[in-house]
Amino acid sequence: MLLLLLMLVALSHQQCLTQDDTKLQTDPKARLTLYAGQQEFSLDMLRVISSMNKNTNIFFSPSSVYSALLLAYFGAANQTEDSLKKTLHINADQDKLSTMQAYRLERFFQAMRAANGSGSYELRSPSRIYLSNNLRLRECMEQLFHDEVVQINFLGDPENSRLAINEWVEQQTKRLIKNLISEGKVTPSTSLVLVS
Repeated sequence: MLLLLLMLVALSHQQCLTQDDTKLQTDPKARLTLYAGQQEFSLDMLRVISSMNKNTNIFFSPSSVYSALLLAYFGAANQTEDSLKKTLHINADQDKLSTMQAYRLERFFQAMRAANGSGSYELRSPSRIYLSNNLRLRECMEQLFHDEVVQINFLGDPENSRLAINEWVEQQTKRLIKNLISEGKVTPSTSLVLVS
């Protein structure tokens, strides 16, 4: 209930994802179709990766990739939006708002599982988009995805931007992944870094 109220407050500002971001009723099937889409995407990804790596073991997290691409989908428009919707196996009749509400609900459940979970294991799947601060981010997107979208100074300070991204990754992985992005990979022409 609290999550629904928070989502309604966030959606009351302006039309951001759809023509009517104020609808109160969520699609009851949205979460199930999001899961189904994630399964299809995971199988697609497994097929592609395994065909490229025959006779070798592979380890990957399609869930993390799906989550990161879902963030990109929320900010996309036109042909990019259509391509991501198809790639992510989001039903053609499901709008972005329903998808975002399902995404938010799943993130909430993940946070609750983490808070109430077992001490013997921890499953975390953070995703973040780092967007150049010389690009305009719609205010509504900033409000909806304030934890997942961060504006950063790639143009003026690419090295410190790289270090900030690496620091976030290191914190999220409890220091298991260090220096994800190597020196020189972030330049003043970098517009976006998608991390999951």
